[in-house]
Amino acid sequence: MPRPLLALGLCVWVGLGALAGNATAQPAASKIRGKVVDEAGLPVASATILVGTQSVVTDADGAFVVTGRGKLTVVAAGYAAQTLGARDGIVVRLVAESGEVISISGRAPEESKPLAYTISADDVRSTPGAMNDALRAVTVLPAAARIPFSFGGLVLRGMSPRDSSVFIDGVEIPLAFHFGGITGVFPTQVLGNMKVVPSGFDVSLGRTQGGAIELESRTPRGDAFRIGAETSLLHSLASVEGPLPGR
Repeated sequence: MPRPLLALGLCVWVGLGALAGNATAQPAASKIRGKVVDEAGLPVASATILVGTQSVVTDADGAFVVTGRGKLTVVAAGYAAQTLGARDGIVVRLVAESGEVISISGRAPEESKPLAYTISADDVRSTPGAMNDALRAVTVLPAAARIPFSFGGLVLRGMSPRDSSVFIDGVEIPLAFHFGGITGVFPTQVLGNMKVVPSGFDVSLGRTQGGAIELESRTPRGDAFRIGAETSLLHSLASVEGPLPGR
């Protein structure tokens, strides 16, 4: 009988010793104070601190106090989450998380061009009262007129001639008519196309407000020589066209 009692006593002593060893291996939970900052050292407010089953939120200074032991996880909007060993006085430096990149490609809609009147050389020759003069033919269009005599300035949309511009192959000219305002400075014989823009044009036409007239010279003929002449009570004109020698 004494031997079974001795064996039972040894088992109880070994079991209590094991329990005591386990209790010693697990440290008690303690308070952990720390601070959460960003890469620049500025405090990160409203960051969530997780330690075991406990969770707290950092204040405006990025500080926190939590009770627990083990690993500490910090989660904040806009930053990558971090998990590290919990210790008192810890400073957690968060790294900004790269956001989602969305690539969008497109094309701006083409703006509608302003209303423009196009006049060809044939239209000029058939316009009554134009005298085969391209610039005089402009006056038959709506909202277009010409100051008689003087320099014959063009009036577009009721604006002063100073507020309208005339371009020849993209180059603005100061005077559209010869002295006296009888005939224009651009001969119809070399006219390819003429465009009259009364308003609503872009900045390529300068600071013009009333309107713009764009004259384009035609491609010269190089197959043979041509000689032309024109005369009237108001003006006379002669023209020669043909290829240059050796070309």
